[in-house]
Amino acid sequence: RFSAVVGILGLLLVPFVHLSVYMFRTLHPMPVLLKPSAPSMDPRMLRTLLISIGVFTVLYIGLVTTRYGLGLMQEAKGVADGD
Repeated sequence: RFSAVVGILGLLLVPFVHLSVYMFRTLHPMPVLLKPSAPSMDPRMLRTLLISIGVFTVLYIGLVTTRYGLGLMQEAKGVADGD
């Protein structure tokens, strides 16, 4: 229960954290990707970011697929053993 309360309270802080970048301009650099005008990120950096996101997504899908297969094997073994 405690972790659920902490999670909900943390979720309520997300808009404040996002807006604090604009409210306290001297304390935090302005956003690069999510600003209203076009992103000012160097094209090489943007390409690296997109490749990293793609590779992470493929890795995630691979891990989930492997875990799903292991779960099916464990379930089949449990049924065969009579658990």
